[in-house]
Amino acid sequence: MIFEEILLSKSKSKQAKLAKHAAKAAKDPDTGIKIVKKAAYFVIRDCANIAQQYLPHYIYTQYDNPFKDLQDAFSSDQVADLINRAERNLVTRQLLDIILTDIRDAFPSSAPVKKEEEKFDVTDLNEDDIYGDYDLYDSEEEEELDTVLDEEEKDTLQIIIEAFKIKN
Repeated sequence: MIFEEILLSKSKSKQAKLAKHAAKAAKDPDTGIKIVKKAAYFVIRDCANIAQQYLPHYIYTQYDNPFKDLQDAFSSDQVADLINRAERNLVTRQLLDIILTDIRDAFPSSAPVKKEEEKFDVTDLNEDDIYGDYDLYDSEEEEELDTVLDEEEKDTLQIIIEAFKIKN
């Protein structure tokens, strides 16, 4: 099973059961019904395709606490497969982004933290030349953005494995 199938199979939501029916409707939109207008065929087909693609996104967001509810539900190989498919597939990438955003919200130590910028006091501006050496600033000189991780830098696979407490 792939990641999305497990995500759906573990859900108690009745909509999670739509996956196989959406697949059937996407393949044969006129199954079980008489289509009177040609456009209805394409509406049913396209709605079923969208349901197939985005049902995992919807079901994932229905979990109260996906990291607790889906704890150890996936293997590390299934997570690696999700990440690999996300590189080639926009819909899978969107699901991965939703999961990573939730991880960063639930486990702030997994997210990069911006280094505090130095603040300066602008209340004392009684100098003769308040603009100072501004004209000497080299606009071509770029400053690097420093990011600091609370823990050692982790890759996406490791972040997801830790969030879902995957043992293998």
